[in-house]
Amino acid sequence: MQSLTTVALIVIASFLAAFSALFVTSALAARRPSGPDAEAIETADAEASPVTFLFQNGEIRDVSEAGADLLENVEYEVSDWQRVRDLLAPRFRDFPADLPREADVTLPATDPADRAEARITAQEGTVRVHIAEAEPVSAADRHLRRLSETRLRHRHAAVARAPFPVWATDAGHRLLWSNAAYRRIAGDGILSTGLPLPRDGTPVTARVELDRPGGVDGTRWFDVTVQRDRDVWLHYATDVSPVILAEIAQRDFVQTLTKTFALLSSGLAIFDRERKLSLFNPAVIDLTGLEPEFLSARPSLSAVFEALREKRVMPEPSNLRSWSEAIADLDARATEGRFADTWTLPGGGTYRIAGRPYPNGAIAFVLEDISDQIGMSRRMHEHINRAQSALDTFEEAVAIFAPDGRLTISNAAHLSLWEHPMAEEGPPTVMEATQHWQGRTEPTPVWGEFRDFASEIGGRAEWTAEVRMTDGRRLHCRFAPLGDGSTLAAFHVPD
Repeated sequence: MQSLTTVALIVIASFLAAFSALFVTSALAARRPSGPDAEAIETADAEASPVTFLFQNGEIRDVSEAGADLLENVEYEVSDWQRVRDLLAPRFRDFPADLPREADVTLPATDPADRAEARITAQEGTVRVHIAEAEPVSAADRHLRRLSETRLRHRHAAVARAPFPVWATDAGHRLLWSNAAYRRIAGDGILSTGLPLPRDGTPVTARVELDRPGGVDGTRWFDVTVQRDRDVWLHYATDVSPVILAEIAQRDFVQTLTKTFALLSSGLAIFDRERKLSLFNPAVIDLTGLEPEFLSARPSLSAVFEALREKRVMPEPSNLRSWSEAIADLDARATEGRFADTWTLPGGGTYRIAGRPYPNGAIAFVLEDISDQIGMSRRMHEHINRAQSALDTFEEAVAIFAPDGRLTISNAAHLSLWEHPMAEEGPPTVMEATQHWQGRTEPTPVWGEFRDFASEIGGRAEWTAEVRMTDGRRLHCRFAPLGDGSTLAAFHVPD
């Protein structure tokens, strides 16, 4: 019974307290002016409101009206302490980066002309931040502050929404504030790279390489420019990963080309758009005898060809007024893909050189030793001449047809018998030859049988026949297969 009485007394006391508060509030409201005067008083009250933040367990539990107005100018995607720090760290030096556990400190303003102080007290999970202004705020100061807040809000939005990382630190590399783009990469250790700080007003730029599992190839590169602003160091980072990856790909491609070119027996020399030697393979050294040190120094196009001329690897230019004119002509024809020449060397060797356009205004020259090909061609020509000379000594008229049916060789007796020389447009075929023979003999099935014999594939045997020419002479014919698939036709007029 006594406990019920106690409860009833507590309820009644609470009701009376609430009623008294309501009465006092109503009385104050009745005494407060209305209209423009009321708005002016509310504005003055807001301006006079101190900036105060109360944290419990890392979250804001209470904030003054002025503090709430300031919080509207910072992002909501970070912690409450980071939001307050972004507001106050630029104004008060050594503002803690992390929420303190135990503290009772007063921080002066960074600007000597600003006599405000920030007091931070922390105890048992409760942290209070209070800004003490040095003097009352006048109407002019309020206007200037509003103007400054508007400008600051616009500048803050520009920095906060920048697509590239922007942040500020003190001389000890401690973070003062940052934008969202920075926070997306902050976990990759960009602050622990030991970025250089400028000693004067000249910006300093350094390249930072970050290992990022989610990045391209696990690595990203940034060019970070550091600019000093009094006791604050501003950092601007530009992601240059695509440029670096392109450079790596180009370097790998050049290395692959170099390894491939090193295996070629032909010499390859590439001159860039400035006509400096940018790439060459070992075959160039072997074919020209030019020193590796000379080629590695990236000589000009004219210097390389001058060195070739001195070593008598290339012939002297002809039909040109000067050496410079020769090089200019060579450059122009190579750029158009029209340069091709054969060089006969004093030692008996023969080189073939061709110039072709290359990407980005470069040109490439390919040098090939064709001495063996030329020698083989000459030897083949000599063999043919000897075979022709030997056949011309035969009294028997001889004609040899290749497997494709073309006349490859005939002797003087054949020309005398049939009066059928090689045509200017090319050697005659079996069909054309037999038609010519048929016009000089009486009708006979031999020529048709020979055409079939010359086109047969497989085993063939030599056979003979006799025809009569239109002048009445008998003509003995002999047809035989040769080892390479060719067919021999031999004729003689018996005595």
